[in-house]
Amino acid sequence: MEFPKLDFNINKDSVLLKQMVAKFDSDSFITDIAFVLTLIDSPRIQCYPFQGLDSPFRQLTYLASLNLNSDIDGVIYKTFPTNEQWYEMVVQMLRVRAGYYDELLPQEGQESEDFAKLYSIAMPVFNSYFDMGNLNYEEQEIERVTSYFLPFNDEIENHFNLKTEDFISIYNLIDLLMEENLNRPLKIINDDPESLNFWNKMKEEKVNPMDWNYNGGNPKLQELVSIMKNRGEVHTINKEQLYRRYDNNKIDSFLSNLTISRGEDASYLFYTQPNKVLLRPIYKRTDDRLLIIDTKQIIHAIYRLLLNFIIRTPQKDSFYRNRGKALQQKVCQILNDYFKGEAFIYNEYSIDDDKQDVLLLFKGMAFIIETKANKEFSFSGVPDTINIFKQYYHSFQRGIQKGYDQCWRVKQRFLNQENFTIIQRSPSLSYLVKGKKYNSVFSIIITLEKFQEPQINTPSVLKINQNDDYFPLSISIDDFEVLFLALKKQKVPVMKLIRFFKIREQLQGRIVSNDELRLWGVLLMNKDFKVPEDKHQHFQTYTEMTIIFDELYKAGLGFKNEKNIDRKKSHKIRFMEPRHFSDGIKK
Repeated sequence: MEFPKLDFNINKDSVLLKQMVAKFDSDSFITDIAFVLTLIDSPRIQCYPFQGLDSPFRQLTYLASLNLNSDIDGVIYKTFPTNEQWYEMVVQMLRVRAGYYDELLPQEGQESEDFAKLYSIAMPVFNSYFDMGNLNYEEQEIERVTSYFLPFNDEIENHFNLKTEDFISIYNLIDLLMEENLNRPLKIINDDPESLNFWNKMKEEKVNPMDWNYNGGNPKLQELVSIMKNRGEVHTINKEQLYRRYDNNKIDSFLSNLTISRGEDASYLFYTQPNKVLLRPIYKRTDDRLLIIDTKQIIHAIYRLLLNFIIRTPQKDSFYRNRGKALQQKVCQILNDYFKGEAFIYNEYSIDDDKQDVLLLFKGMAFIIETKANKEFSFSGVPDTINIFKQYYHSFQRGIQKGYDQCWRVKQRFLNQENFTIIQRSPSLSYLVKGKKYNSVFSIIITLEKFQEPQINTPSVLKINQNDDYFPLSISIDDFEVLFLALKKQKVPVMKLIRFFKIREQLQGRIVSNDELRLWGVLLMNKDFKVPEDKHQHFQTYTEMTIIFDELYKAGLGFKNEKNIDRKKSHKIRFMEPRHFSDGIKK
């Protein structure tokens, strides 16, 4: 079979796209990008501004990065692109992305069957790395920053003039200021009857906030209309607001590392380069005010900033060891929480000198768990798709395969109904396991990062022993935590938990999804879920399947130091969301 080569050129197409976005003033362009980002999570139809965007968060921030790394002298337009200009920009961006797919097409003489096998894995691997944002809750990222970097506070403070706690505190301060901005219209409406009447009238007449007009003398209503007409206001703060609440020198150090301004960088061009807006998600406007492009992205940028620093110091190996131990301890804490301290959980144990990570034993059930926190590697950014794929995929595959092999050393003893002794290092103890007493045995590989599609169907990435009955579950630590917090919140008993894990085993290789939690959402919401007997029948997930986790989070999911937990539990206060300005209004 011959595959036609299409007319794509990543270099030329990327240059042309950069020229297109460079024409727009950054104050207006980045403001509107920030606003559009707030609409991503809402149900969206394929129309402006999302038409053609299959990975809107990464694609929109890529456009923002191109704009901010362009020559300011090239600015022609002071406003956001018109619908026609936006359409042309999206089409050009699709050409850029298609160029990467084009590079994955088979080389001359390559067998079509070999290509099909490679492509079926390469595409989701590539998409997983470059198209997915950070899909976790901010409490999880805050805990990650704290637990991984606190032991290296001396080095961090010497370099940044900030401790790990300072990074977290300033992030929380910005988050608070953004919340105040976002809820300012709500406060005005609830405090001022005239503003409430005006709001309801505009809502009833379906008037776009950009078209609101008020010529009266009510200052609160004037402020409300101003906020709603200028959508950048809710994303903007002044440095003085930060100075009033935190040490000024530390604020300056924080902003110097996480703020981006318009300035030409001819080397920034490709979608596969580190995205500068994601690394510095605070835009310094021309009036010196700070536009928060995406609040949650700041904590991710902090993690990346500290990581990139620490792995270039003599403390690198110590950091990786600490991170690995923290990951294992986190797994044990999650399990101990769900089982209420009644399960036997062994952390860092060995069997016949083979070192293992975590083993849980509870009433005939065994979880054999291996944790994998792969070391970081960076891409050159050059659009060499095949090599990017090979680096990322093989690093992940090696970790997963090794994790499975380690699980199998233990699992085979259970399957053979052996009696064997496990020895835990700290605290020191030994325990005789009687294998025949355990009829529900699961292999689980928990990764630090989330690999989406590549790890959801493990048959595509690893080989299992011929005597094994099922492929292992591979899941990120963030999804693992959310899942078990939801199980605890829903008071799911252990017998149902076992049923869920058996269903998950049976669905290995048969799931069409890029989000592990979507499947678990279905299991939690549909007690009658059954695995189709036809093994060729696949199960496809969709976004709404995770709604149960978001609903539980709104009421308090159970994270350690969960934000706004008192207000969540009180049910007295609702918050504005960018796409739902009617929430919380007095009736």
